[in-house]
Formats: sequence, structure tokens, C-alpha cells
Amino acid sequence: PRPGATPPIWIANNPHLFAAAGGPLAARALDRVARLADGWMTAFATPEQFRRTWGDIQERARRHGRDPAAFETALYYGTQVDDKPEAAFREAKRFLDTYYGGDFGEDRIRLWTAYGTPEECATEVRRYLDAGVQNLLLRFPAYDQMTQLKRFVDEVYPRI
Repeated sequence: PRPGATPPIWIANNPHLFAAAGGPLAARALDRVARLADGWMTAFATPEQFRRTWGDIQERARRHGRDPAAFETALYYGTQVDDKPEAAFREAKRFLDTYYGGDFGEDRIRLWTAYGTPEECATEVRRYLDAGVQNLLLRFPAYDQMTQLKRFVDEVYPRI
């Protein structure tokens, strides 16, 4: 930034993961974004959770006298394209389990990754865009990431 300019401040958090339990932790996380941030980034949300959490942040921003339209959103998400959805799931799981040292179940992989045919992946990505995601921070949970990038650009992106 130029001298005297303030770079945008983004806060990355996942309050939707503990919002169902209620309490002050989720409220503080939401309020922190609404009061202080220029953008919100998250992961591990269904489109419905994203929409609900984003709506809560926007309402809190209004209460703090801030314009929610000035905020940006981002989702950290992946795609694994394969004409056989079960093969796409296995590759995403193998990569993510190895990379993060876990044994993630199908529900967790689904929150992290759109997997399957190009049309299935595009449909999932569109659901997030429709929920208010403005910036998609895309990763390819695969050992052949260049092939996945090519498939995304050639086969998924045109469907979005």
C-alpha cells in the first residue's frame, strides 16, 4: 500500500462450527468480523451455514454502523474431478488424510471438497456462490494437481 494507506483487514474464522452450541464464543467471533474486518474468510461450512453466518455478520455490521456491502467473503474449498465420483472421493480422502495426518470421514471431506464429475463439482461450487461466497480460494486435494487444475479450468469452470 501507499504510505498512509490502510490495507484491507480480513478475519478468517469458522463460527458456524460452534454456533449451534450458542454461547459467547460464537457471538464474539461473529462480532469481531462485523466490527473490525473488511473481509471474512471461512472453511468447513455447508452453503446453508455460510449463508446463515454471513447474514449474521452483515446484521452485526449494521448494528455497528458499518455498511455490509463494503465487506467481502471468501471460502477455502477444493475440487476433485473424476468421471467416477467414488474415485474422486477416494483420491481427495487419501490426499487430505495424508496431508493433515487424520482419518477424515465423508462428511468432513464433503465440507472441504466438491468431488465427482465436472457437473457435480460445478453444481456444488454454484451452491456456495449462490450463498454469498464472493472469492473462492480453490485447492486441488490430489497428487496430480496439474491435471486437476486443467480439468477444473476446462470442464468445471465453464459450467459455473
